[in-house]
Amino acid sequence: MNVLIIPTNRNAYPMPVMPLGACMVAEAAEPAGHAVRLLDLMFAADPVGEVNRLIRAHRPEVIGLSVRNIDNNDMRLPAFYIDELAPILKAIRRASPAPVVIGGAALTVMPEEIMRATTGRDPAGAGRLRQHVLAHGLVCLERTGNSRHCGE
Repeated sequence: MNVLIIPTNRNAYPMPVMPLGACMVAEAAEPAGHAVRLLDLMFAADPVGEVNRLIRAHRPEVIGLSVRNIDNNDMRLPAFYIDELAPILKAIRRASPAPVVIGGAALTVMPEEIMRATTGRDPAGAGRLRQHVLAHGLVCLERTGNSRHCGE
């Protein structure tokens, strides 16, 4: 399967960080025969444009979003990063019928709230996604063609 994984973290303060979790997920999917592309949005001037460009070029069958930060932990000048996911998800939905898997460190902290804010859904298992689980989920999706049967 063609898989696109998008680390969505754009917070470079105090320094930019490598999307290690998303890289581990990509690395776990490749040995199972999946073609994986990673689009790190950290330095993207136009994140939505980059997402659209790579979806057109790669034609992913599954798209994974890695969500690292919920906010900036600054009480003086707070920033809530989950709101930045909505335009990315909207662009994905317009450009591709592929199922979207959302995971990452932020989902382990407040999975239900993030899923409701981004998708309007409250799926079971949110926040428990690990790299090997995605690889198994891709196999299930490839076999059944239906993402509804792969989270059970």
